Amino acid sequence: MQEAAPSSLRLRHIGRTLRELRDKAGMTLKTAERRLDRSASSLSLIEKGQQSIRPRDLKYILDVYEVGPDLHRALMTLAEQERRQGWWQEFKDVLSASDQDYASLEHDAARLDAVETGFIPGLLQTEEYTRAIMRSRLEERELNKADRYVAFRMARQQILHRPDPPRLRTIIDEAALRRARGGPHRDASPTTTVTRRIPAGFHHGASAAVHLYGRSRCE
Repeated sequence: MQEAAPSSLRLRHIGRTLRELRDKAGMTLKTAERRLDRSASSLSLIEKGQQSIRPRDLKYILDVYEVGPDLHRALMTLAEQERRQGWWQEFKDVLSASDQDYASLEHDAARLDAVETGFIPGLLQTEEYTRAIMRSRLEERELNKADRYVAFRMARQQILHRPDPPRLRTIIDEAALRRARGGPHRDASPTTTVTRRIPAGFHHGASAAVHLYGRSRCE
C-alpha cells in the first residue's frame, strides 16, 4: 500500500477537482484504473489530496478526462507550484507542514484578505511586536525557537516589497491597534488597504483570525 503524503491545500483542490471530473465522466475508480493505467488505490489517495502527482501524470489524466483549456491550465499551475522549493523550507525545523503550505500559498497570492480580532496581522508586525507575542506563547523550554519564528514572520513580509506585490486588505480589531506588545505595527505599504476596524467590545473576547487568498499570480 502506498503511504499517504502530507496534504496541502493545492493537493486537496487538485484531488477534489479530479474526483468531480471522474464522476462527470461516469467512471468508477476501477474504470479509471483501466483507462489511466494507474492503481485505484493511488487514484483514491490523489483524489483525497494525500498523494502528490507529477505534472506530466496530471496532464495525462486531464487529457483522458477531456478537460477544457482554462481548467487544464489552472490545475497544471497548481501541480507545478506544489513541487516548487521555496524560502519557507529554510524554517522547516520550527514549522509544521501546514505552516509551510500557508507561506507557499501566501507567496503566490495576488490578493490577501485578513480579519484579525486579537493581534496586528503578521504581515504588518514589527520585529519587536512579533518577538513579544512569540515569547508569550512559547513554553519556557521552547524560548530558544522565538528568534526563528520572528525571522520567519519577517521573511513573509518581503512579498509586500517585491515588484509585483499582492494587494493586502485587512480588518483589525480596534483593541489590537491600541494594545502595546513590544512596539507599534508597521505602516501599511502602498499595496495595503486597511478596510475596516472592528470597534472595541464588538466581540466577546474571543481571539480569531481569518485569512483568504486571492488568485495565484501564475494563473
